[in-house]
Amino acid sequence: MQFRCACGQLISDTADSLPYKGLIVPDQDVNRVLGFPHDQASSWLRYTRAAYQCSQCDRFFVADGSGVLHSFVPEEHSPKLLSSDEGDEWMHTLVGVWNDDCPPGEEGGLSWEASDPTFREPYDTWTALRDAYFHVLEQLEAAERLRSASLERNGESVNIWPESQA
Repeated sequence: MQFRCACGQLISDTADSLPYKGLIVPDQDVNRVLGFPHDQASSWLRYTRAAYQCSQCDRFFVADGSGVLHSFVPEEHSPKLLSSDEGDEWMHTLVGVWNDDCPPGEEGGLSWEASDPTFREPYDTWTALRDAYFHVLEQLEAAERLRSASLERNGESVNIWPESQA
């Protein structure tokens, strides 16, 4: 989903772990949500509502129960209300994807959630993408800032980190 703020800023919800998106749980549903196991997201997500904050004007958007967005303007500057409290120490997800059948220049890329916005870098060859993936994986792992990582080629898993997720 993508939409434009009144200030003209494009707000995109096309990835995970966005620093300008959050989930709101109505107080009446909190105990119900807390009762679901973490791995049953499809069960508890239905009790949440999406919220977004414009990075240009701080306008806040909240979806109602039917998904319609309503906007609110803060009385004062209020940056990054939906970002993790861990700031730059937030644990990242690293993803590398390559597909031999895509047109030249669109075969694959490497992305990881940095701060704002998600970083994505295209690569011209599988070897360059693979080498960059393992280099970034090593850096984030050494800094203890890696939550998970995956590398795929033509839909086949090449690497999953940590191995317990494999």
